[in-house]
Amino acid sequence: MFYHQKNTCYETHTRMVVGTNCIEQLPEEIKACGGEKILIVSDPNVSKTEFYANCIDYVKKSGCPYLVWNEAEEEAPLRNVDTVCGILLKNACNLMIAVGGGSVIDICKLAGVLATNGGKGPDWAGYEKYSIPPMTLFTIPTTAGTSAEVTNMAVVHDEEKNVKFTVGHRILGAAKVTFLDGNSIESCPRGQIACCGIDALSHSFESYIALNANPITEALSLSGVRLISRNLRAVYGNIDGQEIRKMFPQVNRFTVDGAEVLIKHIGGYPGKYDPSVIGSLMARPPKLFISGHSHILKVKYDKTLDMLHINPGAAGMSGFHKVRTMVRFVIDNGTFKDLEVIELAG
Repeated sequence: MFYHQKNTCYETHTRMVVGTNCIEQLPEEIKACGGEKILIVSDPNVSKTEFYANCIDYVKKSGCPYLVWNEAEEEAPLRNVDTVCGILLKNACNLMIAVGGGSVIDICKLAGVLATNGGKGPDWAGYEKYSIPPMTLFTIPTTAGTSAEVTNMAVVHDEEKNVKFTVGHRILGAAKVTFLDGNSIESCPRGQIACCGIDALSHSFESYIALNANPITEALSLSGVRLISRNLRAVYGNIDGQEIRKMFPQVNRFTVDGAEVLIKHIGGYPGKYDPSVIGSLMARPPKLFISGHSHILKVKYDKTLDMLHINPGAAGMSGFHKVRTMVRFVIDNGTFKDLEVIELAG
């Protein structure tokens, strides 16, 4: 990126409190912002977790009276925004704490705008349409990747018109404080944790190649990729450079939930395994062998080795393949199930 060829800037209007157990600073932050009466917003699933209970405990330590509303729905429906706004006004709250994913946070963002500016959600659709600061908002995200906890806009679903709209403001639209506590995700089901990781990885790549990237966002993006990559099971391929080869091995053998897995980029397929891996397969067959290189999607069971072989095809843009594909499945107590082939656009 030739930054000298353009002007760039980076700013954030959200105070970020980061670290394991960082929610213990809630009482201090509530006091600092002048919290007098608090509305805590979450969803039915998050509100059942131990992490949520811990958040409530720390709010209690602040000494401020509080209310809870744990009925937030997916996709941030406009009716939820109206409900939250009504609770805020009826109970004279001056601080919201959103504990949940992007939908919970976006519901609170727009509810805060309506509570101080009046009107209906669609009245403020667009960018910088309102001028009165929204009600103070703290965010405690329980997912990763969307960055709703620090962005300056809310995306809400108007179900009557079946459209989504955005309400944003460069300075006023962001949360006052966010708490990035790793314990929030650890309390989630494994599948959701995995999805959070992939979401965060995708957004790290996305921000790195964005047209508005700058030296600070690029550094943060690369740091995110490196951190998340530590938790990925991967191998390097024949065209990968030295940076990737330093991060991942050529052959990776590991066990997941009772199933031993072997991955190698150039590996062949049942009846025609590559010479570089056939000895390892014969000496100690894994339950699952994953290879690539051919760009040809193939899932086949090897009866001789009692082993499942998967070649997910190719998800990248380069190559002779006409359809970009990937494979998703579940490993449950040594058993493979719910396998599906996903075709990517483009």
